[in-house]
Parts: sequence; C-alpha cells; structure tokens
Amino acid sequence: MNTTLPSAKDFNPWGGDGDAMYAWKNFGGLTIEEAYKKFCDNPLGYQEDFMWMGTKAFEYYFPVLEKYLQEIQPEDELDDCEGWIIGCGIEMQLNEDCSIELTNKIEKLTDQVIYRFSNFDIDQEQVIYQWNKIKNKIKS
Repeated sequence: MNTTLPSAKDFNPWGGDGDAMYAWKNFGGLTIEEAYKKFCDNPLGYQEDFMWMGTKAFEYYFPVLEKYLQEIQPEDELDDCEGWIIGCGIEMQLNEDCSIELTNKIEKLTDQVIYRFSNFDIDQEQVIYQWNKIKNKIKS
C-alpha cells in the first residue's frame, strides 16, 4: 500500500467533484494518526468522506476505518449505525482500481465486522447485511 500522503488529485482524480474536494478539505495532508484522531472526534460527520475519495486516497486512509471498526463497540452503533454507512462507503470503493492488498484487507475486516456484530445481543441486521454484500462483491 502507498505510504506517501495523497495529493488533492488523489482525492479528486475526476476533477470538480464537490464531495471529493470536501474529503480533501477534511483529510488532505493528514497522517494516518492525525486522520484517525479527527475521525474519532466526529465519525458521523466524516464517515461519508471515505466514499468520495479517489482510490489512492482511500487506500492510504483505509487504516482509519479499519482501526475504528475494530475498536468501536457494537452497542455504540445503535443510533446512527456507523458500521452500515462505513460499509456502504467501502463497497463503493471496491472497484478495478483497488489493489489486491487493499481488497485482502477489506475482506479480513469484513469477516471481523460480521463476527463482532452477529455476536451482539441487539439486532444489527442492517450492518451484517451490508458487510455480507461487501464479502459477496469481493468473491465475484
């Protein structure tokens, strides 16, 4: 995976995409550690930024989502279901531009999320359904 900070063009390779430019405004120039701290301060406000980043930027910042989903407790998901929205963004990012390494990391995270949320007492069908969609997309 790329260890060089993504450029504005990496965030917005299409040019003129307002959502990608907004993601750049929020995360451009941040290290993984800085981005993780910022994300944790307001996950509901930043989770959709990861949907709209270009593939290179997403691949660089994927560890932010990975760590967050590994650390969040399923009971924290009940009001706004971040696990579902983050899953939607990751599914959108799965395309022919994704590296094998990133795809493998997403697949591993998918198994972890499904396991964690399916073992929680409160119904998390929406989260599990979304992550099963990711798993099926990877397999196809």
